[in-house]
Amino acid sequence: RAACQLAWAALWGCLRDWRRGVLSLRFYKARLAALEYVGHMTCAMALCGRMRFADRPQRNADPAAGVRLGARGHPRLPQKLRRTVRTCAAPSDCREVVLQAEDVTEENFAPFGQLVRATPDGTPYSPNTLDCELDLSQGTPRFYIMTLPPKGRQFDRITYHSKVTQCLGSLGGTPWYIAVAKASDMEHPPTADDIKVFRVERGVFVKFDAATWHAGPLFEGAEDMDFYNLELADTNVVDHNTHVFSEQDNVVFQVAPPPPA
Repeated sequence: RAACQLAWAALWGCLRDWRRGVLSLRFYKARLAALEYVGHMTCAMALCGRMRFADRPQRNADPAAGVRLGARGHPRLPQKLRRTVRTCAAPSDCREVVLQAEDVTEENFAPFGQLVRATPDGTPYSPNTLDCELDLSQGTPRFYIMTLPPKGRQFDRITYHSKVTQCLGSLGGTPWYIAVAKASDMEHPPTADDIKVFRVERGVFVKFDAATWHAGPLFEGAEDMDFYNLELADTNVVDHNTHVFSEQDNVVFQVAPPPPA
């Protein structure tokens, strides 16, 4: 790069001197030819150097992790992504961990949030028993219906929202699954031992406490399913925190249905 800059500076000097009448046209042409030759040689040397470097074995490569390390042994990734090292090319190449689901109840779901079931019209407000407590104070609430395609009972990532309690429920009658883990942050993602999976029957919706990890809804079949969702208007824009197990832990999860009663 420095050689090219010097060549351009010399060329510009020749043009300036020739226009001022300092150089003759013959001397200008000779000097221009010499500069052109130097430019060709500089480009050729740079190309040869890059080819030699590409053929040189990379002593700092880490084939086990699939990344090339820098001069001090760090991955050549942005600072905030240095902890994310891809260990399997696709979820199908990862180690599969089977999680046994259980039917959701108020008791087993209590560490992660609350359940709400259908009650007769006119039932008085009953916080922490029949009704759930919401926190929608950090933005504009958004209540909408989302359509999801069937993705089976496998997942490789889990998400939390730190600024809002979230409610999910199905409009149909098909049971569905939700994987959850206790609230934490991106520096302390859940492990396989921390994750619980619940099967949710019709007539029940779940409320996640703020910062509760969740994956789903998960369901099988050929038809899409509609779910109502209560969160904030910008939850999926500014508060969508995801840990990808297939990239960071070489793991995918398969959900096994609850055993027959």
